[in-house]
Amino acid sequence: FPGMATRRAALIGDAFVDVQVGGVGALPCWGTDVACSSVRLLPGGACGNTARQLGALGGCELEAFFYSCVGDDEPGRHYLRTLEAEGSLTSPSRTLRLLPGVPQSCCVILSGSEDRAMCSCYETVHRVTTGLFSAELLAESWALVHLGGYFNCVGLHDDALLDLLRALKARWSEPLHTPCVHTPRCEPRRAARCSPWTHSTTAPASGAARAATCAGFCRCSTSFCQTRQRRAASLLSASPPPSPPPRRRSTS
Repeated sequence: FPGMATRRAALIGDAFVDVQVGGVGALPCWGTDVACSSVRLLPGGACGNTARQLGALGGCELEAFFYSCVGDDEPGRHYLRTLEAEGSLTSPSRTLRLLPGVPQSCCVILSGSEDRAMCSCYETVHRVTTGLFSAELLAESWALVHLGGYFNCVGLHDDALLDLLRALKARWSEPLHTPCVHTPRCEPRRAARCSPWTHSTTAPASGAARAATCAGFCRCSTSFCQTRQRRAASLLSASPPPSPPPRRRSTS
């Protein structure tokens, strides 16, 4: 925002620790073991990743505040340490609520050459509620309020969220100051309830569009994402050319 004071963005949603397991040739059966090529711990979550990217892109012109919950265990502390070390978010130790006795939400991702499988813990993500952050959100001025990972944040599926959106919307009239919500296309009814107070964006519906989205924005080094990128390129290159306009019949 050239020539303007630093703006503030609030992002509310899911925080996951991703356990990326690469080079899995086949999924293990019960009682068996399979080899992999690598294991990495990465900060994840739809909203968490959006917040980190927005904070990195904003520089000195935009401050990103990420509101979520983390577990009071080693994975949760690892997530918080990683965000603090990155430095792209503003005060993550203040905006992330530490939940004593609750395991950190983690997603174990088994990545093969053609596809992947996941196993997830949702304990802290399911405990993200409006009440944890509403007072702080209403006390500040925001250029953007973004909800991410809404489908998994079941604690946000209530009227308290709608009341918060109403209150935020009533404070601002310019389009830039309208809160935004990111919801999956499989939740149209919940998204419709928020729509009077938000701009709603959804994930692409078609396989080609989803693959193209992955190819454009995913920079993972796993062979799964590289395969998806190749599929996206082939889908886009194989798209049929637009049909020519119908020829008019001669009236003579």
